[in-house]
Amino acid sequence: MALTTFAHARKREQPSMRRVAGGSRNRSAGSRRFSSRRFSKRLYADDPAQGFPYITGADVFCISTTSTHYLIRRVAHENRLLLQSGMIVLHEAGQRYGLIGRSVMVGRTLDGFACTNNMVRLLPHVAGETGYIFAALSSEHWRSPAQARSAGSSIPHLDASRISAVKIPWPDSSIRAEIAALVHEARECWDRADELEKEADSKVELALKACRELRIMAEVIAIGQPANDAERQAMPICVIGSRRTIG
Repeated sequence: MALTTFAHARKREQPSMRRVAGGSRNRSAGSRRFSSRRFSKRLYADDPAQGFPYITGADVFCISTTSTHYLIRRVAHENRLLLQSGMIVLHEAGQRYGLIGRSVMVGRTLDGFACTNNMVRLLPHVAGETGYIFAALSSEHWRSPAQARSAGSSIPHLDASRISAVKIPWPDSSIRAEIAALVHEARECWDRADELEKEADSKVELALKACRELRIMAEVIAIGQPANDAERQAMPICVIGSRRTIG
């Protein structure tokens, strides 16, 4: 099946243009958009079970996103910082040729993270339109006009109203569905790559742990007692069975 690009769609059907969000459903792409509340102090939980992993706007673009900070659950809920599967997030601040205006469709590996308030959230009313809307927001048909609407000389920014005012191509439903299917397939590949990387990291950690245990056992057999901490740290991880003498 040949991929229908936005350019081809325009030639074939001259699709209408719709706002990303706001207005009636006949005039918009049917997304609810909102910005998280701005807050001055991030309160982190000492116990990961009492918080949500917190990430920055740059982190959402990374494969295998991780965090060592856990935002207190109350703060995450009150400020609407949680990401959920099917949401589209857009970077609202930064240099015009940087991350500003770039978007990410949240999949299962980003679901449940608390993310900075510098991201505008979009929730399509119809879940089946999420993939197409994300593809449109990732194209120059949207990004260039959106970046042109950014305000601020030092650090340009886009608020939710500026983002929702920019229009995107709105071709026939069959074309939107074809594009959406490809986007969801790509998102699934991203999530699967994330899961496989974490699985590989876990296996490497287990192998290194087993290697360290074998090394210590070899020290006990060789000299009758483990080497001291300084000696153990100086030894290569997988060197075992070297006989030592006690000076």
